[in-house]
Parts: sequence; structure tokens; C-alpha cells
Amino acid sequence: MRASPATSTTKPARCVNTDPAIYPQGSINIETTVKPIQDAEFDVDVICRLLVSERTPHTAFLDLIFERLKQRGIYTLKRMNRCIRVQYANEFHIDITPGIPDVDLGPENILITDKELGRWKESNPKDYGVWFKAVARLSPKIRYAEREVMAKFAAAEPLPTPKFSKPMLNRIVQLMKRHRDIMFDGHKDAPISAVITTLAAESYAHHVQHGTFSTKVDFLHTVIADMPAFITRTGIEERVPNPKNPLENYADKWLAKPQRRKAFHAWHEAAIVHLDQILDSIDKGKEALFGTLSEAYGPGVVKSATLKQAALRRAQTEARIVGVTKSSGIVAPIAVAPSQSESVPPVRPHTVFGT
Repeated sequence: MRASPATSTTKPARCVNTDPAIYPQGSINIETTVKPIQDAEFDVDVICRLLVSERTPHTAFLDLIFERLKQRGIYTLKRMNRCIRVQYANEFHIDITPGIPDVDLGPENILITDKELGRWKESNPKDYGVWFKAVARLSPKIRYAEREVMAKFAAAEPLPTPKFSKPMLNRIVQLMKRHRDIMFDGHKDAPISAVITTLAAESYAHHVQHGTFSTKVDFLHTVIADMPAFITRTGIEERVPNPKNPLENYADKWLAKPQRRKAFHAWHEAAIVHLDQILDSIDKGKEALFGTLSEAYGPGVVKSATLKQAALRRAQTEARIVGVTKSSGIVAPIAVAPSQSESVPPVRPHTVFGT
């Protein structure tokens, strides 16, 4: 059992060797950051772990770090609930969360400061990052029914399976966080990223291990729809524990501030509605799809992605990588299997005079 938290306000004694260690936590560590909306700043979260006794009052520990940074005289500093914010010219800020080793739970578990709780708080961001990255490396089982149809009716090989610069789980989390940002526009009750990320990863891992899907879109829809199923419920309390330290609850504010719990469930319902609208608009033309995507993720992001995709397709066309089949009109690679007889003529370049 953990001893009762210290309540003294006396300043901690100076440590000759605190063996400081600074490492990233949160989205910067697991590569799920999203571009801030409008004038919002990039947020970089780091842990500053020092070998200081748990008997040290947490408020005094936070003050000690604050005063040490203040001595430099070059930072704009702000005290937050669990961290010290270092501002950099209105472009981004670094949130430094002081932590100490958790001697009860060991190796990578730490205790962090929390002014609202009035005590040290359990955490383990390092093992969380390892867990998330391991889940992200898992691949869903996809049947690709549509690819089979294309292979049957098009006299060309179907387009290659989509490739992503990041794992699919990372992209799912980024989409959900972006939708959250658009919906709440900076409101303080918006679901925090740790809740969204953890529930998405739990759902992803479950469905990778227990399901088979017709497409990646079908898989994505299922993962997002089932996120609330991985909330832990004890009586009236809903918890989202850190899978590497169950004592850390990312939804720890929901019981005292029920509006935040309601905000999460309202956001999740809206995210599913928007996803269904996007899927329904695919067959209604580019303008309908663009409008639906813009409503969910913002017109700037969608326009940028659309232009990049158009540029890629144009480059593939001009390089004679893709073409259009004569009988079906399907865009496909100019690579015909030996058993197929229909050639795939290249798409004519788009010029002003059609020459």
C-alpha cells in the first residue's frame, strides 16, 4: 500500500545528484500530433524526472523547477496544474512535467505533481509509448472484396493497397483529434487526447486480434465506433486507465466534472455521424465529399490533401504509371497480367487545348 501523501509545505532539501532525465511524453512521443487550428500553438510535452524522495511536498518540487528555469531569465514561464509551461515566441510551448520515481511500482513508473489533487499522481508515459507503438505495428485482417471485383471486371491489375507514411492507428488518432478540435474550438471541456488515444488503441488492438474486415474503411469505422466499449465502469464512475499503470486514470476529471464525460460521449456520437456522412458522400461526387470532409476536419486541411492527391495522380498519369481500362473506365496501373488481353491505354495529359 502506498503511504499517505505528504501535506507539508516546507521546501525540499537540495539534492547533490538528482540524476535528471528528460524525455517526451504524449502525442510527440507516439507521433499523433495534429496541426493546431488557426492561431493555436504547437504543444510539446516532456517529463523531467529527478531522483527526489516521495516525501518531498509536490508543490515545493514544482516551485523548485520553476525557480531554476526562472534563473535563466530568457523564458516566459507559466505555472500549470501538473507542469511548467515554457513559451517560445507564440509559436509553440513546452510543458515540463516534473516527476519522481515511483518506488512502489518500479521501473518506469513515476509520480507527477498535481495541484488540483493536492498530492503526487501515478503515471507511466514511457511504457505507455512502448505499448502504443506495439499496437500500431499490428495489421488488421482485410479480405479486400472490392479488389477481387476489380480484378474480375477490369482488364488490369487493381490499384495497390494504400500505403501510409505512418501506421494506420496513428492516422485514426489524428483524424479523431482533428475532429475534436473542429467541434470544440478550444473549449475546456473537449475530450483530452489521452482519452481518445487510449480508447482508439484499445479498440484497434481488440479488432486486429479478433476480426476480419472487407476493407480498411470498414475496419476504421469499427474501431472508432467501438471506442466507448473499452471504458472501464465501476458503479457510476467511468475510467480510462493507462494500460501500463492502472492507477493512472485519464478520465479522472469525469466524476467531479460530469460535463466532461458528457462532452466525450457527445463528441464520439458526432464523430460516428460524420464518418457515416463521409462514406455516404463518396458516390455523390467530389464536391459532396469535399464538403463533408471539410465540415469534419476543416476546409484548409482537406483542400491541402486534395491538391496533394491530384498532383500525385497527375504525376502517375504523365509517367504512364496509371491508365483507364477501355471497357470499365477504372483507373488502374499500366501493368497487365499475362492471362489478360485488354491493354490499358494511358490517360491523355490535361492541357488547355487538349493536345
